Amino acid sequence: NSIKCRINQEILLNITQADKITISATAWVYNYMKDNENRPINRVLDQIGIPDLVSRLNDLPLKDLQTLLLDVFSENAQKITPTDVMARYNERYKYLGGGELDQRELLRFDTLFYSVVPNIFRGVEFSPTGPFGTNATLTKLSQDIVPSTIRNSEVVSDPTVMLALEAARERKPLLHEDPNSTEKVRVCTSSRVLRLQPFDPKFGYMQHFNVFATLTSGHNDNFNNFLTDSAIEHLSIYLDFIEKLNADIYSIKDVTVYLSNIKIMEHIISVSNADEATIRRNTQTVGFKPFEKYGVELPSIIKSEQNIDTSLLKKYEIERSWKFLSKTNDTVVKPLKEKYSTTNFGFDLARHAGIGYYPNFCFHIYGTNENGLTLQLADGGLTDWTKLLLNNDRELCMTSGFGSELINKMFRKKIK
Repeated sequence: NSIKCRINQEILLNITQADKITISATAWVYNYMKDNENRPINRVLDQIGIPDLVSRLNDLPLKDLQTLLLDVFSENAQKITPTDVMARYNERYKYLGGGELDQRELLRFDTLFYSVVPNIFRGVEFSPTGPFGTNATLTKLSQDIVPSTIRNSEVVSDPTVMLALEAARERKPLLHEDPNSTEKVRVCTSSRVLRLQPFDPKFGYMQHFNVFATLTSGHNDNFNNFLTDSAIEHLSIYLDFIEKLNADIYSIKDVTVYLSNIKIMEHIISVSNADEATIRRNTQTVGFKPFEKYGVELPSIIKSEQNIDTSLLKKYEIERSWKFLSKTNDTVVKPLKEKYSTTNFGFDLARHAGIGYYPNFCFHIYGTNENGLTLQLADGGLTDWTKLLLNNDRELCMTSGFGSELINKMFRKKIK
């Protein structure tokens, strides 16, 4: 039976934790069943008259499913006219059509970027598609936001996972020769990606766009050293690039680097009334503040040299997670401050973008344009992707991306 009544606050204060878990689980099951009743696939299955068709197709090997779908799409292609193609191009222009910038501008931007990237990073030009399931397997993001093809591949929606595949491919022979090889693999790319989730165009976002990505892969002979060296390496590339852009035709003010430990938000979700599903849904929502929404007493943002009330650390069970993050003030922030004196640094405790994507350390870079709009410029952090790809617990990987097309659109100097 569906849960239709609201339990008032007085009752909630008196029920046991076990009761809360039961109520939460029951509500989840109800919402899951309700959502599944309205799935578009159910309408199709009713129309075909084979209610278990999806499960039967899922039992097929992927190669056989590909054979089936190729035949279906081949026959459907014979029915399509040039008029149909034009209509679909117009209808889905934001996914299929041309970008808003002249390609010459993007090529010039790429050249500026590669002028600051150290030569130890190998630039890689990728295929527009990667292996099917790459994003879902490595990043834990839904396959629904990735354009899947019928040939067991998917359109690239995140170039950092492709860099992880390339790095793992290079690390494998090194590990074969020496299981404890500490030789790092550094790769980077400028890539156009396509994503299916909706974005707000007024902030310069679109469905397909250019992005820079960098990745450093290596062996965990010393975790803290790898984190420190890789974080400084990646952040320095982007901060050098921002300085180069400001000397060119761009204006990026109030540049701020925020370091985070995603485990802080995960712990807070587990010990408070914060709803993980709601938080995950709002990772791209500008202005969404989970600490304020759920009454979390911690500050969302603090300066890098600030401390936190120890009673709050205990209350939210984040003592270890905060200790891990605060160490980066000495190892990462201070060296960068010496070189980039005009850049702001801080800790973002309320960071929620990246739950499931990053296991712990991550960072954001923000900047403000001449209209006073502050936007995210870069995102990065440690991942476990090469560890998973190589089935080797000692492998570490630092990835990051920089919104090249966004900056081209939103941070150009105004012509006076």
